[in-house]
Order: sequence, then structure tokens, then C-alpha cells
Amino acid sequence: SDDARSCRRVLAHALDVTMRLLHPVSPFITEEIWQRLGARLKDRSLGGESAGEAPESVMIAPWPTAERYKPDAAAVESFSLIQEIVRRVRKIRQERNVPAGDTPEVILAFADAGAARRIEEESALLKDLGKIDRLVTGTSVERPQACAVEVLPGLEVIVPLPAADARKEEEALAKERERLAAYILREEAKLANPSFAEKAPREV
Repeated sequence: SDDARSCRRVLAHALDVTMRLLHPVSPFITEEIWQRLGARLKDRSLGGESAGEAPESVMIAPWPTAERYKPDAAAVESFSLIQEIVRRVRKIRQERNVPAGDTPEVILAFADAGAARRIEEESALLKDLGKIDRLVTGTSVERPQACAVEVLPGLEVIVPLPAADARKEEEALAKERERLAAYILREEAKLANPSFAEKAPREV
């Protein structure tokens, strides 16, 4: 497959560069590996400045130089979101004492259809990292009656819970409400203090 060929080429390129770097301290073994590698694949480049066949001997191979690759901003953004989704699913499991094997489904409710499509394309990776059997993504998804929800910008991570866990979810939400109410009271007390309001930075 194309993925397998790409993987082999990257591995060959990494071995090629490693042999160039190690040659000054381990000349004989690196030359032997270089010759064996050359018999299988003469061009170990990934394109760009180093494209072309490698020299016949590592002794005359140029010292490797760093290659500049433009980062894929969309891929970085998608993977960062995948990481955050997995963190939120694990958080729900931990707080509700739900074993990983008891999370057969996760629902991702997006505000933007484009974001939903991008994450859906990476569903296999997301299911593997999050130990999820079934993943539902979309902008108009039905939220189950008994579920735990984590809110991200433009996204709700919804994990359906067994019916027996509905009471636990209510208790967890009640505790969260109490925590937020106490936080609001503390902040309001700070703002009511004239000395705090005068000395605190404008953004605070």
C-alpha cells in the first residue's frame, strides 16, 4: 500500500542520516550497513535539496543538513482537538467510575460542519486512542437522556451513561454547581472590595 511504501522510505531515510552521523565514531559498521542499504534502495531522500541517489560509500557522503518543512497547520489543529477530545472522554470515565470497556459510544456535537468532517476523517485514530467502539459526529445529533457532557469551543463531547448512572450524573452536576456558585461568591467579594478594584490590573 501507499502507506507502507511511505513508511519504508521514511525508515530508510532515517537510517541513511543516522549512518552519516555515526560514521566518524563507528566507521566499519556504518559502512557495512550503508552498503547493505544501498543494495536495497539507492535513493533514500524525501525530496527537496537532498533528492537523488546516495553516494556509493558513506565515507564520501555529505554531512546531513536540516531540511525545512512547512508545518501543516490544519493537521496540527485537528490532532490537538483529537487529543483534547480523548482527555475529556477519559475525564468523564474517571469522574463517573466508568471502565474503558463500558464506553461503547461517544457523540461529538459540532457547531461547524467543516470541523465535524475533519474529525470524522480521523475517526479511526480517535477511536483507537480513546478506546471507543462507536463514534457519532455531526452538527445535529440527538443527546441521550442519561449522558455526561464536556463542552469545548464549538463542540460538545457526549458520553452516554447506563441508566443506573443517571443519579450519579445528577450528583456530579450538583457538586459542580456548588463549586461554581462558591467561586462566583468569592470573585464577587473581591470585586466588592474597593482596594482590590483600584489595585487590580484592568484585565483582571
